[in-house]
Amino acid sequence: MSSEDVQTLRQPRQIARLLEQLHAERGQLTLVADGGRLEKVANLLLVDPGRRVLVIDAFNGAEAAVFERAGDILVKAVIERIQTWFNLPGVTRLHERGDYYYHLPFPDVIHRLQRRGAFRVRPPAGVQAQALMQAPGRGRALRGLIHDISATGVCFRFPREEMEHFAVGVCFDHVQIVCDCRLDVHVRVEVINLREDGEQSILVGMRFVDLPPDAERAIDRAVQAIQREMLVMP
Repeated sequence: MSSEDVQTLRQPRQIARLLEQLHAERGQLTLVADGGRLEKVANLLLVDPGRRVLVIDAFNGAEAAVFERAGDILVKAVIERIQTWFNLPGVTRLHERGDYYYHLPFPDVIHRLQRRGAFRVRPPAGVQAQALMQAPGRGRALRGLIHDISATGVCFRFPREEMEHFAVGVCFDHVQIVCDCRLDVHVRVEVINLREDGEQSILVGMRFVDLPPDAERAIDRAVQAIQREMLVMP
């Protein structure tokens, strides 16, 4: 992920608005400590811009001890359907009205993936991600690997000898996209570009055509899941 893909916010009012929006969405925070080895999800109970404090339920047991000793905590959330994250110096455990809570300070800086429906992600190494389709008018089965995917389209890698089956403007009515990230959808696509990828492969860019709502939701979830993986990659 390049710096061009990330928006950095430092204006306190912008940060407060985003956190209040997350609370209004009944959103959750994912806290990450111990070098990424420990993650805990918590409901956001309160956002107090006046005191610049976030409130979540306190954790229990050994996991609580890790977070309470941590000097640097990564906090992740999805706000307005955009991956958002920031770092905090720690949490404060408080006892109020018979329960334990964590008070988190407002962050000074928030990072967000750029708002763009066509943000493309590549499946991580080791993830099986492929497509099955029929060559138009020939009935030949074609199998390609997913190079990258977004909410609006997908790019496949095919063996170079399959190039004859593709041309800009050609539509494939029955394409099955399968990925280990819990994605299995059938879509209709149109070829929008072709380019060589070394001596053995070609990359075929396609846009989704008349994407059904259930497929759109499944693809959006898969893209967000891959984005979350990107955030924790070293």
